[in-house]
Amino acid sequence: MGCFGYVCKGCNTSIRGNCFKGGESAVLIHVREGKEIGRCEGHYNEYGTTIEENKIVGFRNDNGIGANSHEELCKSEFSCDSNSGIVAWHSACYKKATTEEQNNLASSEQDIDQSWGEVRKKFK
Repeated sequence: MGCFGYVCKGCNTSIRGNCFKGGESAVLIHVREGKEIGRCEGHYNEYGTTIEENKIVGFRNDNGIGANSHEELCKSEFSCDSNSGIVAWHSACYKKATTEEQNNLASSEQDIDQSWGEVRKKFK
């Protein structure tokens, strides 16, 4: 599995990751057909989850366990449905957003730079 990333729904900039130290603080919401399936919050790791997540049963686990496993997230992301996939926010942007903005579950754009770049202090 290679690096990949998302564009924040709030500020429309990439959520930059670091798989060793943790990247920018983010909220990731798994959505399928407009319904929230699960979420995680923490420091983005460049691989679609956070360094704080449990690698065995947590968000985007590789063990196929639960509705938020890597396999299940891929099903949502590749469904060609704009109401399925990952809704990604910088934690700071999510906290500033209105309830209406937070409840908009249209999936985020993919980051073409795969979450690479210097981790910005304002989003740490």
